[in-house]
This record gives sequence, structure tokens and C-alpha cells, in this order.
Amino acid sequence: MMIPLPRFQIVTLLKAGVKAVIYCGIRVKDQCPVIIKGLRPEQCTPNNIEQLKHEYAIAGRLNTAVAVKAYALEMHQGIPYLIMEDFQARSLVFGVTFPDTNEEVPRRILPSAIATTTDDL
Repeated sequence: MMIPLPRFQIVTLLKAGVKAVIYCGIRVKDQCPVIIKGLRPEQCTPNNIEQLKHEYAIAGRLNTAVAVKAYALEMHQGIPYLIMEDFQARSLVFGVTFPDTNEEVPRRILPSAIATTTDDL
């Protein structure tokens, strides 16, 4: 499901989950790389829309360099899209490699809250 979201160019589909789809894209006005998370049309229930709004509100209050910035919450054809910073990181599914030792740490050591957050998308 590719979306024609105004003001954004979709580059690639990152994940198609049960509730949401996540794209890598570019904001056209300034060529800023972004991540776009949108609900699937059949999942646009009031509860799911409120969850996405809540995610945007929480991200907006996190003023730290270690949290992904939420740029906007946009509606297009009745579907909410969360527009977030794309810091072009590697997927946590594959683990994290430390440059000093080239040792890869598997995902399972990450806090379960992070791991489960993406599992039901």
C-alpha cells in the first residue's frame, strides 16, 4: 500500500504491520529525510487514531537527543500519518554493532518495551 501523501515523496516501505505501515520518505519542501507511520485504512478506529495521537504527543514532549523527534501528525483522506525524524539508523531487528570491538549485540538485550513496541505494528 503506497500512499500519495502531499508534501512528501515516499522512498520505500520499511514495514507493513497489522495496524500500521511505516515508510521512509522525503519532505519535498526542504528534502529532509523522514519516517512516515500511517494506520492501515481498515484500522482507522477511534481507539487506534487516539493511540497515534498519543504517540505524537509523547514524542513532542521528549526534548532529548536520544529520542526520535516527531515533526507532525497529518491527516490525509481520513488517515492519520505521524511524520518523524529519520536519523538513518540501522534496524534494531539486526542488533547493534559497537565500532570499537565490532561486537554485535542481539536485539534480545534491549528493554522489552522497545522490542514489543514495533511487534504489533
